[in-house]
Amino acid sequence: MFPIYLTQELNASPAAYGIESAVYGFGALTAGILIVSIMKRTGTELAIMLNISLFALGISIIFFMKLLPVYFSIVFLLAFANAGTRVARNTFMMQKIPNIIVGRVDSCFRFITLGIRILLIFFFTYVTANDRIGLAFLGLSLLLLSTAGAGWILYKRKQRKQSALLKSVL
Repeated sequence: MFPIYLTQELNASPAAYGIESAVYGFGALTAGILIVSIMKRTGTELAIMLNISLFALGISIIFFMKLLPVYFSIVFLLAFANAGTRVARNTFMMQKIPNIIVGRVDSCFRFITLGIRILLIFFFTYVTANDRIGLAFLGLSLLLLSTAGAGWILYKRKQRKQSALLKSVL
């Protein structure tokens, strides 16, 4: 969707697509360097939630802001959030899931992810074929914001349960 967005919404030159790729790579590299210290400070689960929220917020900002410098800044944040989430997710799985079943759990998640990707590609192909790239970003934004919101609700609920359990033990 990004190349279409660059040409249709931002009227950018092909060079902008190359710059976007470089900015994305730099954002992913930055995440690779910083995510370990972020996870040490916040914990792995909170790092995942923060990165997911950052990605959802970035996609939402792209929908509303139609300026190329803002777009490049958001691409950096999207790359950081995407790479950070992947590293934190894999770390979480290695910490919490026994080695004997980690491969099966990972395969299950990959299967679910593939199904979601296929559905989203179908939707985005249909929408962008009808010159409605803004609608595609709006749909993705709403999906990501609602998913991040649900994740935060579940995260907070887990934190409350752990706190209540700790109080009952003490």
